[in-house]
Amino acid sequence: MLGVEAFAQFEHMHTGERRVRAVGELKGVPQEVREAIDFLDGANTPLHAYRTAAKKVSDGAQRQPLLLDGMVEFIGSDGERVMAANQNTTWVSAVVAGDEQITVQISVFCSDSKPNTDPPGQLCKSNPPMIESFNFFVSQNERTPALTSASSPDSLKCEGNVCELVISAGIRNFEATTVRVQPVFAPGSTIYTSAASLPVFAQPFVTPHFLRTLYGVPRSLDAGRTTTASTTKNRQAVAEFLNQYYSPTDLAVFLEQMGLDKDEAMGVQLVGPNDPKNPGGEATLDIETILGVASGIETWFWSTAGNNPDGNPNQEPFVKWLVAISETPNAPWVHSVSFGDKEENLERSYMDRMNTEFAKAGVRGLSIMIASGDYGVASNGNSSTVAARCMESHPEFPACSPYITSVGATQLSTDSTPICAAQSRLRGGPVTCQPAEVVCSASRGGVITSGGGFSRLYARPSYQEAAVKKYIDTATMPPPHFYNMNGRAYPDVSAYGTFFLLVQDNKFVSLSGTSAATPTFSGIVSLLNDVRIAQGQQPLGFLNPWLYQVAASHPEAFNDIVNGDNKCTVNNEGCCAHGFHAQRHYDAVSGLGSPRFPVLARLAAQGLDAPYPEYESMTPREIRRAREALAEAEEAHDNASKAYTIGVTGLVFALIGVVVIAFLLLRVRRVLSQNDYQPAQGSHQLLAA
Repeated sequence: MLGVEAFAQFEHMHTGERRVRAVGELKGVPQEVREAIDFLDGANTPLHAYRTAAKKVSDGAQRQPLLLDGMVEFIGSDGERVMAANQNTTWVSAVVAGDEQITVQISVFCSDSKPNTDPPGQLCKSNPPMIESFNFFVSQNERTPALTSASSPDSLKCEGNVCELVISAGIRNFEATTVRVQPVFAPGSTIYTSAASLPVFAQPFVTPHFLRTLYGVPRSLDAGRTTTASTTKNRQAVAEFLNQYYSPTDLAVFLEQMGLDKDEAMGVQLVGPNDPKNPGGEATLDIETILGVASGIETWFWSTAGNNPDGNPNQEPFVKWLVAISETPNAPWVHSVSFGDKEENLERSYMDRMNTEFAKAGVRGLSIMIASGDYGVASNGNSSTVAARCMESHPEFPACSPYITSVGATQLSTDSTPICAAQSRLRGGPVTCQPAEVVCSASRGGVITSGGGFSRLYARPSYQEAAVKKYIDTATMPPPHFYNMNGRAYPDVSAYGTFFLLVQDNKFVSLSGTSAATPTFSGIVSLLNDVRIAQGQQPLGFLNPWLYQVAASHPEAFNDIVNGDNKCTVNNEGCCAHGFHAQRHYDAVSGLGSPRFPVLARLAAQGLDAPYPEYESMTPREIRRAREALAEAEEAHDNASKAYTIGVTGLVFALIGVVVIAFLLLRVRRVLSQNDYQPAQGSHQLLAA
């Protein structure tokens, strides 16, 4: 209930009419609502709250609640909606985006703020007024008129006081979607829920086939096993900490549902503890993703118990894991790590020891990929508020170690280039762009925001000096105090990282993060190693020097991410004023870009001087245009050849005609000239003897 400290009488300065108005502090009203109310009218009648100016409800993100608890709208006699507190409260508790659909969850409370206990079709019957129906107002990119859907309570799926409705009609992927819900109470009631709004972005769910298609893994590798003979030598692993476990049963169901070989789930090599009855989201995401991308390759689930002995209980025992790897002769060539800490929270000696072990692993031929973090430039640092964390960048470790490959996250968006992002208009219409990769950000509905920036402790390694210097010299950078411009820049590369469809605890779930991007890129590296091993070559080992050389000499080996930034954090926590922006070539939020497998495979197998095969690194649109241009050129060539043949034939016949005519003319002239000779006067005829 709404609480008011005191009331006072107010007299109208012109009419003399007196009214009782609330004064003093409003108790039990959320701060954001209190700031939006200028005054309250009435004491013995329901209170009406008035606003002299509209106050924007802060934007949210996937799976975040839309709520102004306990606040409803009154419809005044003039039709104006005003907000006030009321006993009947209903609000949208979550809006969850799917593929061309959204799911709206509604928390239903009845009189005296009691949660609904009645079945669908009779919501709040025990505590009237009863809810007769709901009105759903859905709009995308602020388009009008809004999509409207009306639903009776019995058409909702309800459990307790939480009801759910799936809306799919007219929902388009990659567009900001705003939802408003208004319950319609029994006749005679005029109250509606507050019209809070929350933009979400419907997006396609990500499957292994989606990822392999996106990055050009050939169909010969889609069937769940490679075309090479190297599978007995090639190995990959996911590293797990802090009691993250997986279920082999979930993995088998996932592989089968994705059209892969479910028997591979039984072939996973387990190192360390595992509790199949308590599968964790992180471990499930890692093992299902890497096997989905690089199926057919021997996979290890490497679990390390305990925590960092020199840190807090929430820090991973990285050194313990690395020492175990160094003591394992046949350790996998590729390791995917979706864990990390704040550089500022770890002891320098501990990080130095980790770097030593990372370097040793690289010399052995091992490739270690580390997630760049999910909280953007602010990270989830030590400060309790986003504003405090935004005062400076907070790099992640070991993501910013010079001896590993750091992986950022991308997502699809229709504003992948500046002309699309700016919503430019041409001849009265919007510029329509096809979905392409951008930096994964909560501001676009990506759930998380990809981490990236510069180490404050470790200097920039030589292998990335030229690329990073160009970035600093050409990009719009944060102020100098915000980051260490001489530090090791990260991430090195990126891969898709949101809306991954998985099986966890025998249910389909959707998870997002650089924790998804890292096993995706790691699977690509395993396939590159497969190509090399099949040709009798060694695995790639520490990737970074090779990756930066490839980017410099063969930029077509990466999908260049040119739009997005990492100013925001996760979900609806907020955004910083500064961050790192994507641009052409290397940047400190998407790295060198995402992989183009056909080009990388050719370069990994044949070296940087490998010949450039036709179409290999082109996008489908570029291939289509090239083929169309080639067809046009061939058609023009054919037409020219036909014209040339006709022309030559005509010329030959013309020359023959000229010769014949000339011969005839000469003969005629000779005959005519002979007829011109007449006998001369006085001449005698000579007779043969």
